[in-house]
Amino acid sequence: MIVVGTAQAEDVVVVQKDKAFSRRIVTLVVGDRLVFKNEDSVIHHTYSLDADFIFSSIRQKPGGDTSIVMNSPGTATIRCGIHPRMKLVVNVKQSRK
Repeated sequence: MIVVGTAQAEDVVVVQKDKAFSRRIVTLVVGDRLVFKNEDSVIHHTYSLDADFIFSSIRQKPGGDTSIVMNSPGTATIRCGIHPRMKLVVNVKQSRK
């Protein structure tokens, strides 16, 4: 766990396997960390071009993981640059309330 102020941030894990994300939608809170674990036999490359959440990971080899701390509220669609059918919607809220 990561501590941010007085609230505890959480790790939210999404597994990549069989050229798919293990979840279709995740909800996090600002300060939480989104972790992508590649349990597949192929390379993945996660990215988002949404205005609220722009990022691009390095190419993730099998067995590797990538993490991103969610710094602001908003909604984003995460995709894999190698496997275009992979899609994950990420909702980031301001607080757990």
